[in-house]
Amino acid sequence: MHAVISQLLINNLLKKLSIGELQMKLITFTVLAAMSTQATIAAPMSPMENYTATNVAGSEVSRIWEGMETDLKGKDCYRRAQIWAYDMHEQMNINSKKIFIHYTDKFNRELDQLGDIGWMKRKFFKAKKLDRRINKLVRTNITWDYHVAPMISVDGSDLVMDRYLELPYDAPKNYTAKQAWSLKAKPATPESWVEALTVRGELLWQARRASLLQDIKKAKKQSRFSSNNNDADDFMYSSNSESSEDKLKKLQATFKKLGMDKSDRIDIKCEKVDSIAEVDMQHDTAWCFYSVAPMYYYNEIDLRSLAYGDSQYNYVSAPPKSVQTEKNYQDGRSYIQTRFNQDELIDADKERKVHDDQY
Repeated sequence: MHAVISQLLINNLLKKLSIGELQMKLITFTVLAAMSTQATIAAPMSPMENYTATNVAGSEVSRIWEGMETDLKGKDCYRRAQIWAYDMHEQMNINSKKIFIHYTDKFNRELDQLGDIGWMKRKFFKAKKLDRRINKLVRTNITWDYHVAPMISVDGSDLVMDRYLELPYDAPKNYTAKQAWSLKAKPATPESWVEALTVRGELLWQARRASLLQDIKKAKKQSRFSSNNNDADDFMYSSNSESSEDKLKKLQATFKKLGMDKSDRIDIKCEKVDSIAEVDMQHDTAWCFYSVAPMYYYNEIDLRSLAYGDSQYNYVSAPPKSVQTEKNYQDGRSYIQTRFNQDELIDADKERKVHDDQY
């Protein structure tokens, strides 16, 4: 069809243009075509390109949900998601999707690890005037690089089927402590699933704020004590005065950088992206992102292979920004997944309490 249209256009040009004009037009057309081709490879490929999920009737959601295996270890989300996606495909003939929430280095550093307070202080964390459950959250929190769950298309709309993880789906924007800890597992829209997964970060942000306020108060007291000590012969005091002031300024700068001077709570938002490459470019500036992929993609390693190809970097974490090149983007197209990877299915089976060796 395209060839016929192109021939008709050329025939029409031949009738209307002189040879010189025709040559110029053809040169322009060739340049534009080349630019168009380059534009198609100037960005990493979206995993969802040329993929269509099975459209499921709303009346089937409950049956699918109840049919998802729950006798699992609860250790690795990517393994659970692979088991569920594969079972849906094999047992129900459903081609599903995967939804990933990507936590950035900023999220991990400033919230999961609460800045630079250290492992020991996190383990025994207790901030005054803070809900006891938030204090406990800090002590037991585990750093998440990402979380993934299967997602199905229901009457044309997406529905996340995170069968195992209990989340605060009923927490509104200005949620109470009770609502933040009212947890359940249920089918959810992508937006509500992502929003529920950010609540943990928002609670950790409150803990970080409370901790910084305590440290600032302590640093101010130390600074005043040092400045009021006029014993010029005591070098220790003059040395401490300088370090206390520097420490106070650093704490206040962090407090302001995290927006804690403007409010006592935060509403974390995750932007949707087409490729994990967009996440890797913004690890120090944003809190989180989310993306969607076909059911075959197992983890962030698979997503980065699609984005960058074989760049020789370990894709467990974000590679350096130097990998973000057109050559690597083009190479990534050699890593499109159109079927379940047998090795990944075998690895996912480790999440089962009892291996069934079905693969």
